[in-house]
Amino acid sequence: LIPTGLHHALNSVFWFDVAGINDIGNFWGTLGEGVYGQTGMYMTGFFPVMMFGLPAGALAMYHTAKDKKKKAVAGLLLAAALSSFFTGVTEPLEFAFMFLAPGLYLVHAGLTGISAIVCTLLPVRSGFNFSAGFVDWCLSFKAPMAENPLWLIPIGLAFGVIY
Repeated sequence: LIPTGLHHALNSVFWFDVAGINDIGNFWGTLGEGVYGQTGMYMTGFFPVMMFGLPAGALAMYHTAKDKKKKAVAGLLLAAALSSFFTGVTEPLEFAFMFLAPGLYLVHAGLTGISAIVCTLLPVRSGFNFSAGFVDWCLSFKAPMAENPLWLIPIGLAFGVIY
């Protein structure tokens, strides 16, 4: 849904009060209605992909670039990878996948779903205010519903290797 921007419509169902779930508000404890171990489960799976998977994908794109183009590609991909890792802004890398390797974009979509499943099944919960980057991950440590946020490092490293 990202190419059309429709992911915002789907996200609002789970993250805000569209369907009564309001995962973001409950995770940060502003409503007092969160359920420990459940609240945040719709957000947690994005951290391994945005902090580790997509930056690793950028590294793979750099390594497969033609030698004469590597210097030009390096700056672009480094900026996009840092953006994904620190802030969770993934559009530059996702659009690169989409236009340069559409098949790999579909693989990325599948891996994002698998990350969500893995993080939902494990006792790990982390939430965000903006997106699933390093800044929000650090801020979520003190949230009332946070559960085992350090587990996202080995999970993320595994997804980085897969990417």
